[in-house]
Amino acid sequence: MAVLLVGITTGCGRYYWSTPGGTFEQFDRDHLQCTRDSIGPHGILDRTLYQTCLTARGWARAKQLDPPGPNSFRGHE
Repeated sequence: MAVLLVGITTGCGRYYWSTPGGTFEQFDRDHLQCTRDSIGPHGILDRTLYQTCLTARGWARAKQLDPPGPNSFRGHE
């Protein structure tokens, strides 16, 4: 039973971005700007730059079980 519980809590989640009191509109704005700022010369998204950009804007990326909590949004994963 304990092994099943560990598997459920560690392997079945997905990554979400959140910030206290964050709204979809705020995330959408930051997500779009960070996406634009993270596109390389060949049109390929640099995920490290994207994640650094969102983190600098106050968003935190964490694995959560579905459905996620309030104020949690999916980005490029």
